[in-house]
Amino acid sequence: MIDICRPPALAHVLDAARTPLTRPPSVPSAKQHAKNLNHLDSARTSLATALNDADSSVTSGQVELMRLKEEIRELEESTWPQRTNLMGQRESPAVLCVVAVGAANRFD
Repeated sequence: MIDICRPPALAHVLDAARTPLTRPPSVPSAKQHAKNLNHLDSARTSLATALNDADSSVTSGQVELMRLKEEIRELEESTWPQRTNLMGQRESPAVLCVVAVGAANRFD
């Protein structure tokens, strides 16, 4: 049936113009798109917080490691009496501390 008000060519042009304006089912609505963006933004904030916490933990671990290395260096440079093991080699002060702690634990 031919529409009397619109010639066939004009109806075809109108239908062709209307087709791209219809949202395909795979494309979310504007409301759903905004909801997805809010969810992703929230996830990004959560991940940034977790990353910051992990970075702080690594930094504190590095500070503790530097402190312990300095403590070992100071112990090795101190004037502790030298002690030799069964092979005739001198033991470091760090080994002497472990031996002393181990001996103290045996008497508890």
